[in-house]
Amino acid sequence: QDWSSSTDGVSFTYVSQATLSGISPSQGPQSGYTRVSVAGANIDPEVKECRFGTLQVPATVQSATAVLCLSPAAGASGAVPFELVKNGGDLTASGLEFEYTPRLSVSALAPSLGPTAGGTAVTVLGASFYASPSLLCSFGGSLSAGTLLSSSAVLCASAAGQAGHVPVQVTNNGADYSGDVRFLYMDALFVEGLTPSRGPETGGAVVRVAGGNIFSSGALICRFVSDRGASTDVSATWLSASEASCATPPQSPGTAQVWLSNNGVELSNSSAAYTYDALLRVYSVTPSFAPSSGGAKVSAYGLEFFSAAGDAITCRFGTAESVATFLSSSLVSCATPPLTAGGTTVS
Repeated sequence: QDWSSSTDGVSFTYVSQATLSGISPSQGPQSGYTRVSVAGANIDPEVKECRFGTLQVPATVQSATAVLCLSPAAGASGAVPFELVKNGGDLTASGLEFEYTPRLSVSALAPSLGPTAGGTAVTVLGASFYASPSLLCSFGGSLSAGTLLSSSAVLCASAAGQAGHVPVQVTNNGADYSGDVRFLYMDALFVEGLTPSRGPETGGAVVRVAGGNIFSSGALICRFVSDRGASTDVSATWLSASEASCATPPQSPGTAQVWLSNNGVELSNSSAAYTYDALLRVYSVTPSFAPSSGGAKVSAYGLEFFSAAGDAITCRFGTAESVATFLSSSLVSCATPPLTAGGTTVS
Protein backbone atom coordinates (compact mmCIF):
# COMPACT_ATOMS: atom_id res chain seq x y z
CA GLN A 1 0.00 0.00 0.00
CA ASP A 2 1.33 3.41 -0.93
CA TRP A 3 1.23 6.33 1.51
CA SER A 4 1.83 9.97 0.79
CA SER A 5 5.01 11.47 2.10
CA SER A 6 5.04 13.63 5.15
CA THR A 7 5.61 16.65 3.01
CA ASP A 8 2.23 16.03 1.32
CA GLY A 9 0.24 15.23 4.56
CA VAL A 10 -2.42 17.39 6.28
CA SER A 11 -1.78 18.59 9.82
CA PHE A 12 -4.30 17.41 12.45
CA THR A 13 -4.20 18.61 16.03
CA TYR A 14 -5.65 16.67 18.96
CA VAL A 15 -7.07 18.82 21.77
CA SER A 16 -8.35 17.85 25.20
CA GLN A 17 -12.10 17.66 25.54
CA ALA A 18 -13.53 20.82 27.14
CA THR A 19 -15.54 20.20 30.29
CA LEU A 20 -17.90 22.58 32.13
CA SER A 21 -18.31 22.48 35.89
CA GLY A 22 -20.93 25.16 36.44
CA ILE A 23 -22.56 28.45 35.48
CA SER A 24 -23.29 31.37 37.77
CA PRO A 25 -25.93 32.48 38.13
CA SER A 26 -27.81 29.43 36.93
CA GLN A 27 -31.07 31.33 36.60
CA GLY A 28 -32.27 34.69 35.33
CA PRO A 29 -35.31 36.58 34.05
CA GLN A 30 -37.04 35.79 30.78
CA SER A 31 -36.12 39.27 29.59
CA GLY A 32 -32.51 38.07 29.29
CA TYR A 33 -29.25 40.03 29.65
CA THR A 34 -28.15 38.10 32.74
CA ARG A 35 -24.34 38.14 32.88
CA VAL A 36 -23.48 34.43 33.10
CA SER A 37 -20.03 33.21 34.18
CA VAL A 38 -19.08 29.75 32.89
CA ALA A 39 -16.47 27.68 34.76
CA GLY A 40 -14.72 24.68 33.27
CA ALA A 41 -11.47 23.23 31.98
CA ASN A 42 -9.70 22.95 28.62
CA ILE A 43 -11.96 25.58 27.09
CA ASP A 44 -10.79 26.23 23.55
CA PRO A 45 -10.18 29.89 22.61
CA GLU A 46 -12.14 29.11 19.43
CA VAL A 47 -15.36 28.93 21.47
CA LYS A 48 -17.56 31.60 19.93
CA GLU A 49 -21.01 31.23 21.45
CA CYS A 50 -23.08 30.10 24.43
CA ARG A 51 -26.19 28.12 23.68
CA PHE A 52 -29.28 28.53 25.87
CA GLY A 53 -31.71 25.87 24.68
CA THR A 54 -31.89 26.63 20.95
CA LEU A 55 -30.70 30.23 21.24
CA GLN A 56 -27.07 31.19 20.74
CA VAL A 57 -25.33 34.37 21.89
CA PRO A 58 -21.70 35.57 21.60
CA ALA A 59 -19.24 34.24 24.19
CA THR A 60 -16.12 35.89 25.59
CA VAL A 61 -13.38 33.39 26.47
CA GLN A 62 -11.41 34.79 29.39
CA SER A 63 -9.17 31.79 29.91
CA ALA A 64 -9.10 28.04 29.51
CA THR A 65 -11.31 27.86 32.60
CA ALA A 66 -13.69 30.83 32.26
CA VAL A 67 -16.17 32.21 29.72
CA LEU A 68 -18.67 35.07 29.92
CA CYS A 69 -21.92 35.57 28.02
CA LEU A 70 -25.27 37.38 28.33
CA SER A 71 -28.40 35.25 28.41
CA PRO A 72 -30.79 35.83 25.50
CA ALA A 73 -34.45 36.67 26.06
CA ALA A 74 -36.75 33.66 26.26
CA GLY A 75 -40.39 33.27 25.40
CA ALA A 76 -41.27 31.22 28.47
CA SER A 77 -40.00 30.41 31.93
CA GLY A 78 -38.35 27.06 32.70
CA ALA A 79 -35.00 25.28 32.48
CA VAL A 80 -33.12 24.96 29.19
CA PRO A 81 -29.87 23.07 28.36
CA PHE A 82 -26.70 25.17 28.43
CA GLU A 83 -23.58 24.45 26.34
CA LEU A 84 -20.68 26.19 24.64
CA VAL A 85 -20.43 26.31 20.86
CA LYS A 86 -17.07 26.25 19.13
CA ASN A 87 -16.36 27.64 15.72
CA GLY A 88 -17.66 25.04 13.33
CA GLY A 89 -20.54 23.95 15.52
CA ASP A 90 -18.89 21.60 18.04
CA LEU A 91 -20.64 21.51 21.40
CA THR A 92 -19.65 20.68 24.93
CA ALA A 93 -21.71 17.99 26.61
CA SER A 94 -21.99 19.30 30.15
CA GLY A 95 -25.60 18.54 30.96
CA LEU A 96 -25.86 21.99 32.65
CA GLU A 97 -29.13 23.92 32.65
CA PHE A 98 -30.10 27.57 32.89
CA GLU A 99 -33.48 28.37 34.38
CA TYR A 100 -35.57 31.23 33.04
CA THR A 101 -37.85 32.86 35.61
CA PRO A 102 -40.60 35.50 35.36
CA ARG A 103 -39.17 38.97 35.91
CA LEU A 104 -39.37 39.86 39.60
CA SER A 105 -40.88 43.12 40.81
CA VAL A 106 -41.37 44.97 44.09
CA SER A 107 -44.42 47.04 45.00
CA ALA A 108 -44.33 47.98 48.69
CA LEU A 109 -42.45 47.77 52.00
CA ALA A 110 -43.80 47.11 55.49
CA PRO A 111 -42.65 49.07 57.35
CA SER A 112 -41.34 51.65 54.90
CA LEU A 113 -39.18 53.50 57.43
CA GLY A 114 -36.73 52.70 60.21
CA PRO A 115 -33.75 53.98 62.20
CA THR A 116 -30.37 54.70 60.64
CA ALA A 117 -28.87 51.99 62.86
CA GLY A 118 -30.55 49.40 60.65
CA GLY A 119 -31.90 46.05 61.75
CA THR A 120 -35.54 46.80 60.93
CA ALA A 121 -37.40 43.64 59.86
CA VAL A 122 -38.81 44.76 56.50
CA THR A 123 -41.28 42.72 54.48
CA VAL A 124 -40.83 43.43 50.77
CA LEU A 125 -43.96 42.80 48.72
CA GLY A 126 -43.84 42.06 45.03
CA ALA A 127 -43.94 39.15 42.58
CA SER A 128 -41.82 36.26 41.28
CA PHE A 129 -39.60 35.79 44.35
CA TYR A 130 -38.19 32.31 44.88
CA ALA A 131 -35.93 30.49 47.31
CA SER A 132 -32.27 30.87 46.42
CA PRO A 133 -28.96 31.27 48.27
CA SER A 134 -28.62 34.48 46.27
CA LEU A 135 -31.96 35.98 47.40
CA LEU A 136 -30.93 39.44 48.58
CA CYS A 137 -32.36 42.86 49.35
CA SER A 138 -30.43 46.01 48.50
CA PHE A 139 -30.95 49.10 50.69
CA GLY A 140 -29.34 51.87 48.72
CA GLY A 141 -26.65 49.45 47.56
CA SER A 142 -26.07 47.80 50.96
CA LEU A 143 -27.03 44.13 50.75
CA SER A 144 -29.06 42.11 53.23
CA ALA A 145 -29.91 38.39 53.07
CA GLY A 146 -33.54 37.68 52.21
CA THR A 147 -35.86 35.07 53.67
CA LEU A 148 -38.56 33.87 51.30
CA LEU A 149 -42.04 34.10 52.83
CA SER A 150 -43.91 33.42 49.59
CA SER A 151 -43.57 34.13 45.89
CA SER A 152 -44.87 37.61 46.67
CA ALA A 153 -43.10 38.43 49.97
CA VAL A 154 -39.50 38.49 51.19
CA LEU A 155 -38.26 39.37 54.69
CA CYS A 156 -35.02 41.34 55.04
CA ALA A 157 -33.30 43.26 57.82
CA SER A 158 -32.49 46.82 56.80
CA ALA A 159 -28.82 47.65 56.55
CA ALA A 160 -27.44 50.65 58.45
CA GLY A 161 -27.72 53.88 56.49
CA GLN A 162 -27.82 57.65 56.52
CA ALA A 163 -30.98 59.67 57.21
CA GLY A 164 -33.10 60.03 54.09
CA HIS A 165 -34.77 57.95 51.40
CA VAL A 166 -32.96 55.07 49.65
CA PRO A 167 -34.09 52.67 46.91
CA VAL A 168 -34.83 49.07 47.93
CA GLN A 169 -34.48 46.30 45.35
CA VAL A 170 -34.55 42.50 45.41
CA THR A 171 -32.50 39.98 43.46
CA ASN A 172 -33.19 36.27 43.13
CA ASN A 173 -29.81 35.41 41.66
CA GLY A 174 -27.39 38.05 42.96
CA ALA A 175 -27.10 39.56 39.50
CA ASP A 176 -30.46 40.81 38.22
CA TYR A 177 -32.33 43.31 40.38
CA SER A 178 -35.96 44.38 40.46
CA GLY A 179 -37.15 47.94 40.15
CA ASP A 180 -37.18 49.83 43.43
CA VAL A 181 -39.41 51.22 46.15
CA ARG A 182 -38.27 53.75 48.74
CA PHE A 183 -37.26 53.20 52.36
CA LEU A 184 -36.85 56.14 54.75
CA TYR A 185 -33.96 56.12 57.22
CA MET A 186 -34.64 58.28 60.30
CA ASP A 187 -32.53 59.56 63.16
CA ALA A 188 -33.16 57.86 66.51
CA LEU A 189 -36.57 58.55 68.04
CA PHE A 190 -36.67 59.57 71.72
CA VAL A 191 -39.21 60.51 74.42
CA GLU A 192 -38.62 63.25 77.01
CA GLY A 193 -41.86 63.64 78.95
CA LEU A 194 -45.66 63.39 79.20
CA THR A 195 -48.42 65.92 79.86
CA PRO A 196 -50.32 64.99 81.95
CA SER A 197 -48.20 62.28 83.54
CA ARG A 198 -51.02 60.56 85.41
CA GLY A 199 -54.67 59.68 84.93
CA PRO A 200 -57.44 57.19 85.81
CA GLU A 201 -57.14 53.43 85.46
CA THR A 202 -60.12 53.52 83.11
CA GLY A 203 -57.94 55.16 80.44
CA GLY A 204 -59.17 57.58 77.83
CA ALA A 205 -57.01 60.51 78.95
CA VAL A 206 -55.28 62.34 76.10
CA VAL A 207 -51.54 62.52 76.75
CA ARG A 208 -49.09 64.74 74.89
CA VAL A 209 -45.74 63.02 74.41
CA ALA A 210 -42.70 65.28 74.05
CA GLY A 211 -39.58 63.99 72.33
CA GLY A 212 -37.66 64.21 69.08
CA ASN A 213 -37.49 62.81 65.53
CA ILE A 214 -41.21 62.04 65.54
CA PHE A 215 -42.46 61.30 62.03
CA SER A 216 -45.95 61.74 60.60
CA SER A 217 -46.92 58.26 59.45
CA GLY A 218 -49.88 55.94 59.63
CA ALA A 219 -47.76 53.60 61.76
CA LEU A 220 -47.04 56.12 64.57
CA ILE A 221 -47.99 54.54 67.92
CA CYS A 222 -47.64 54.95 71.67
CA ARG A 223 -46.79 51.79 73.61
CA PHE A 224 -47.80 51.56 77.27
CA VAL A 225 -45.86 48.92 79.21
CA SER A 226 -47.18 48.34 82.73
CA ASP A 227 -45.00 47.59 85.76
CA ARG A 228 -46.32 44.03 85.41
CA GLY A 229 -44.97 43.76 81.86
CA ALA A 230 -48.31 44.04 80.03
CA SER A 231 -47.93 45.94 76.77
CA THR A 232 -50.62 47.88 74.89
CA ASP A 233 -50.21 49.79 71.63
CA VAL A 234 -52.48 52.71 70.71
CA SER A 235 -52.41 54.87 67.60
CA ALA A 236 -50.81 58.27 68.02
CA THR A 237 -51.47 61.64 66.42
CA TRP A 238 -48.48 63.53 65.03
CA LEU A 239 -48.37 67.12 66.25
CA SER A 240 -44.81 68.06 65.28
CA ALA A 241 -41.34 66.56 65.00
CA SER A 242 -41.10 66.98 68.76
CA GLU A 243 -44.62 66.10 69.96
CA ALA A 244 -47.36 63.52 69.51
CA SER A 245 -50.54 62.71 71.40
CA CYS A 246 -52.41 59.51 72.21
CA ALA A 247 -55.27 58.32 74.41
CA THR A 248 -54.29 56.17 77.38
CA PRO A 249 -55.54 52.56 77.31
CA PRO A 250 -57.12 51.07 80.45
CA GLN A 251 -54.61 49.58 82.91
CA SER A 252 -54.54 48.54 86.54
CA PRO A 253 -53.33 51.18 89.02
CA GLY A 254 -49.55 51.53 88.91
CA THR A 255 -46.84 52.95 86.69
CA ALA A 256 -46.46 52.37 82.96
CA GLN A 257 -43.57 53.31 80.71
CA VAL A 258 -44.67 55.11 77.56
CA TRP A 259 -42.67 54.66 74.34
CA LEU A 260 -43.15 55.96 70.81
CA SER A 261 -42.66 54.12 67.53
CA ASN A 262 -42.54 55.75 64.11
CA ASN A 263 -43.07 52.49 62.24
CA GLY A 264 -44.96 50.27 64.68
CA VAL A 265 -41.91 48.02 65.05
CA GLU A 266 -38.91 49.79 66.63
CA LEU A 267 -39.44 51.74 69.83
CA SER A 268 -37.92 55.05 70.85
CA ASN A 269 -34.60 54.80 72.66
CA SER A 270 -36.15 56.35 75.80
CA SER A 271 -39.51 56.41 77.56
CA ALA A 272 -41.43 58.38 80.17
CA ALA A 273 -43.44 57.21 83.18
CA TYR A 274 -47.23 57.50 83.35
CA THR A 275 -49.08 56.81 86.61
CA TYR A 276 -52.44 55.06 86.56
CA ASP A 277 -54.54 56.06 89.53
CA ALA A 278 -57.33 54.01 91.03
CA LEU A 279 -60.71 55.46 90.12
CA LEU A 280 -61.78 58.18 92.57
CA ARG A 281 -64.87 57.38 94.61
CA VAL A 282 -67.14 59.92 96.32
CA TYR A 283 -69.44 58.43 98.97
CA SER A 284 -71.02 61.47 100.63
CA VAL A 285 -71.13 65.27 100.66
CA THR A 286 -71.68 67.40 103.79
CA PRO A 287 -73.78 69.47 103.81
CA SER A 288 -75.95 67.98 101.11
CA PHE A 289 -77.67 71.28 100.28
CA ALA A 290 -76.59 74.91 99.92
CA PRO A 291 -77.91 78.23 98.54
CA SER A 292 -78.05 78.54 94.73
CA SER A 293 -75.96 81.73 94.97
CA GLY A 294 -72.92 79.50 95.66
CA GLY A 295 -69.99 80.03 98.03
CA ALA A 296 -70.97 77.39 100.59
CA LYS A 297 -68.14 75.19 101.90
CA VAL A 298 -68.75 71.51 101.21
CA SER A 299 -66.79 68.48 102.44
CA ALA A 300 -66.62 65.48 100.07
CA TYR A 301 -65.82 62.06 101.57
CA GLY A 302 -64.55 59.11 99.51
CA LEU A 303 -61.46 57.09 98.50
CA GLU A 304 -58.34 57.40 96.30
CA PHE A 305 -58.06 61.21 96.54
CA PHE A 306 -54.55 62.51 95.92
CA SER A 307 -52.70 65.77 95.46
CA ALA A 308 -50.11 65.76 92.67
CA ALA A 309 -47.63 68.57 92.27
CA GLY A 310 -48.83 71.00 89.64
CA ASP A 311 -52.26 69.36 89.30
CA ALA A 312 -55.32 71.23 90.53
CA ILE A 313 -57.98 69.29 92.43
CA THR A 314 -61.50 70.20 91.44
CA CYS A 315 -65.01 69.41 92.56
CA ARG A 316 -67.63 69.21 89.84
CA PHE A 317 -71.23 70.13 90.57
CA GLY A 318 -73.15 69.01 87.52
CA THR A 319 -71.08 70.67 84.79
CA ALA A 320 -69.74 73.54 86.94
CA GLU A 321 -66.34 73.18 88.62
CA SER A 322 -64.65 74.75 91.60
CA VAL A 323 -61.12 74.44 93.00
CA ALA A 324 -60.88 71.95 95.87
CA THR A 325 -58.58 71.72 98.86
CA PHE A 326 -56.93 68.34 99.47
CA LEU A 327 -57.22 67.27 103.12
CA SER A 328 -56.57 63.52 102.93
CA SER A 329 -56.94 60.53 100.63
CA SER A 330 -60.56 60.35 101.76
CA LEU A 331 -61.52 64.02 102.24
CA VAL A 332 -61.50 67.22 100.16
CA SER A 333 -63.34 70.50 100.64
CA CYS A 334 -64.62 72.91 98.03
CA ALA A 335 -66.95 75.89 97.61
CA THR A 336 -70.22 75.46 95.71
CA PRO A 337 -70.50 77.42 92.43
CA PRO A 338 -73.65 79.43 91.63
CA LEU A 339 -76.29 77.10 90.17
CA THR A 340 -79.99 76.98 89.42
CA ALA A 341 -81.99 75.65 92.35
CA GLY A 342 -82.48 71.88 92.29
CA GLY A 343 -80.55 68.63 92.70
CA THR A 344 -77.19 67.99 91.02
CA THR A 345 -74.42 65.37 91.07
CA VAL A 346 -71.08 65.93 92.79
CA SER A 347 -67.86 64.38 91.55
